[in-house]
Amino acid sequence: MFVKEEGSASVQAAMGAARSVVTSALTYVEMRAALARMAGQRRLGREAHEATLRRFTLYWGSVAMVPVDDALIARAAELAEEHFLRACDAVQLASALVTTAREPVVIGAWDRDLNAAARREGLALIDPGPA
Repeated sequence: MFVKEEGSASVQAAMGAARSVVTSALTYVEMRAALARMAGQRRLGREAHEATLRRFTLYWGSVAMVPVDDALIARAAELAEEHFLRACDAVQLASALVTTAREPVVIGAWDRDLNAAARREGLALIDPGPA
């Protein structure tokens, strides 16, 4: 959505059609880390990195966050063990499951293990389609 890559168009379309965008508070750290990594690998120039970071920071203010609290961490630990997920992916899945108790959720992830776990938990996925 902020950097053109595989699935960007699908994510933008899904987020544009969504009534609301909800994500784990962890997403803020993940996004900042991803942008820094892209800049460090020279996939984003300095100006592009700064502009993308500004756009993300502005956008972040419109996102509803699921707080990372003790209950969420406990659920994420269970999901990590049950589905053999990495820690951050388990936190994201737990956040989606907390949200789906209140409203329908569609997951936008391109990690095969996270997507498989989300499907097993009954969540819908964004079809990545073309970039």
